[in-house]
Amino acid sequence: MRLSALFVGALLAWLPAAGSPTDPQLLSLALPDSKVLAGINVDQARNSPYGQYLLSQTQDAAQHLQQFIVLTGFDPRRDLREIFLSSTGQKGPHSGLAVIRGAFDIAKILNAVKEKGQTVETYNGVSILSNPAKTEAVALLDSTLAIAGGATDIRAAIDRRSTPARLDPALVAKASQLSANSDAWFVSTAPLSGVRNVPDDQLQGVLQSELISKLEQVSGAIRLGSNVDANLEGVAPTAQDASALADVLRFLKNMAQMRAGQANVPTEATSLIQSINITASANVVQVAFSIPENQLERLTKPHKHTEPASRPARRTERRMERQ
Repeated sequence: MRLSALFVGALLAWLPAAGSPTDPQLLSLALPDSKVLAGINVDQARNSPYGQYLLSQTQDAAQHLQQFIVLTGFDPRRDLREIFLSSTGQKGPHSGLAVIRGAFDIAKILNAVKEKGQTVETYNGVSILSNPAKTEAVALLDSTLAIAGGATDIRAAIDRRSTPARLDPALVAKASQLSANSDAWFVSTAPLSGVRNVPDDQLQGVLQSELISKLEQVSGAIRLGSNVDANLEGVAPTAQDASALADVLRFLKNMAQMRAGQANVPTEATSLIQSINITASANVVQVAFSIPENQLERLTKPHKHTEPASRPARRTERRMERQ
């Protein structure tokens, strides 16, 4: 695999969210027509109990990642600090951009790329590493700041360093509020009526309903600690719309509880469903839930797959069954 492609992939694969939107430098690089902002304080999340658990699951990293770390000196598990993600909320190219704070050894990264016989584009004094097979690229603004996204969007972001993007004030205000009190968050003014392919038919119906499509703003936040607390919020046009949506969500919760009682659902999942609290106040709907961190670990623990028996073994088993 090309080193530049691996560098792009390693960064994009470790984009769980974004950093503090109150930082003018990060905001200035966002897409001008953003309708979605999202983020995580990576340092804070990494030091949480659940963050430490996730890190413990990545100790046996793939060989190509270990090789990448040796070549570039960049370990995403250690060197990421925060990420600020902005998006137009639309599918396709030129729809998202990530601004990443971290610790980047620029000289070592560029030397590694050149040793592989690859070239690095320089645009307005900034080194850009492109993925030849895709449209993604990474620009290294300095040893602490990088941008990941489409090559065209990256060049435009570099130009915006002196002329910051103008973002929706309401979007920025909500993002600032959420990021000040949570580890991971998002806020969106993009319409939700386009959500497709949800496995549950009833949930699919709700997501495509008029109640959802009329929401003016949707946001969410997660706080990591001994308990993992999450809160989702939707701003409806009227109080009547908010009350009707809350009633539908309560119905879905009751259905989920009934299904959990009839199926072989883990205790942790049942407890999580029971903890969901749905309220409507004025034109705002809130869905909050909480789960003990150790229960979340058990709920998200990877399942070990049992290797299927070999063909000779299966033949022997079938012969024994016939005897």
